[in-house]
Amino acid sequence: MKIKHIIFTMYMGLAASLLTGCLKKVDNFANDLIDTPMPNMVEMLRKGQQQALNATTYSIALTASLPEEDVLVGFVRYASVDLPTAPVTVKLKLNNALLPATATALPADAYTLVKPLDQITVPAGGRMAEIRIVLKKSKLTPGKTYGLVFEFEEPTAGYTINGRAKTFKTTYKV
Repeated sequence: MKIKHIIFTMYMGLAASLLTGCLKKVDNFANDLIDTPMPNMVEMLRKGQQQALNATTYSIALTASLPEEDVLVGFVRYASVDLPTAPVTVKLKLNNALLPATATALPADAYTLVKPLDQITVPAGGRMAEIRIVLKKSKLTPGKTYGLVFEFEEPTAGYTINGRAKTFKTTYKV
């Protein structure tokens, strides 16, 4: 009886090592969810998001009673393991051509960027930089869905952009 258990245990160990081979790195393929991020990697995240995901549209709730609202749109995160030793400034741009068909591009006179998109800076020793806008709701039609799509400019000198978090789509409704 003991021999059967020993043989069974050896068989299961061999099967497990053979069947998990697909989970290892093959031909420089790396699973971004498991492996350590590359040095100098940056990505965009929404509020409360822990991990970079493929671009999905993030709907931001607005307060109807305020005529203007300071809105935290999302973050640029320095995703490398080590914290930056110097400030990390990245350049973003708007690419509203990527908006979903259900949203209209937010009119330029209906919002103000708190910081210009070419001055989003993660401080030295920090991890995140905020992307904020001030919405002027009097310029918006109630019930209509508006949106903005933020995207890293190519190339962002000295930094690797996480391909799954390269764009950030937001929608707003009053």
